[in-house]
Amino acid sequence: HVRSRRQRQMCIRDRYDTELEIFQWPAKTYEISTRNLEFQTKNGLNLIQLDKVSLNNSQLEFTDFTLEPLLEREAYFKQIGYETDHINLTIPSIRLETFDQKLLLKDSILNAARLIIEKPTLGLFRDQNYPDPEPLYKTMPVSAIQSLPFPMRIDTVEIIEGHVTYEMIPELGVEAGKFTFGGLDAKLSNITNTPEQDEIMNVFVTANAMDVIPMYVSFDFDLNSENDEFSFKGSVAPHSLRTFNQYTENGAFVKVISGATKNLSFAVQANDTVGFGTMDFVYNLSLIHI
Repeated sequence: HVRSRRQRQMCIRDRYDTELEIFQWPAKTYEISTRNLEFQTKNGLNLIQLDKVSLNNSQLEFTDFTLEPLLEREAYFKQIGYETDHINLTIPSIRLETFDQKLLLKDSILNAARLIIEKPTLGLFRDQNYPDPEPLYKTMPVSAIQSLPFPMRIDTVEIIEGHVTYEMIPELGVEAGKFTFGGLDAKLSNITNTPEQDEIMNVFVTANAMDVIPMYVSFDFDLNSENDEFSFKGSVAPHSLRTFNQYTENGAFVKVISGATKNLSFAVQANDTVGFGTMDFVYNLSLIHI
């Protein structure tokens, strides 16, 4: 379902060396743009808006992307009928750079150097007092990429200055616990469903837990694995455990009065059915209230 918030505006600007070149595509220099697009998700409960989509030479840009529910939280959950996420997402700019447009138009193959996602803000809210959804097998990242209906390769994906807020009301709870990740930067390399032998997709993420605690996580995905083998590792900087009270008091009915983490690091290996790993958690905990 696609419609325009206002009268849709489209402009095409081209520049050619001779008049005959008007029949050649892609042109040597051109710009195509359209504004004020709206889409509704299949269930009719969410609205996707795009202020502008522009294409020029080898760059495609989406400006001011938003995803927002059309109902308030309680009405949304009642309409869905089971436990799920109420999602708000805004992204000021999404840019696909240095991609082969001729290959995409002629052979439906996406080949690009970089995808840049600037300053995304994601808000998730969940109420666990609603019924559990039907059990669902969740597709792993590599299988999801492999299932795309067209060949694709993006050398690098960058997420710049993201922010994530997760709020959750636990079972028998009334108020939500709140967890945040600020200053989130991520770099993904080798995103493809046509991998070479032994090719690995790498993901490296840095962020500040609760907006103040530095942390990192890195992932390695085997792009040729038949059972989605992957590994990840990470660490969290020393911090006061009281920092997490904003989440634990309402989300887990636990309040830390005093205590600190001296070291928190982990490493995991997994596939689509099982995972195992280690975690080092060095802390002192003087007093908690339950």
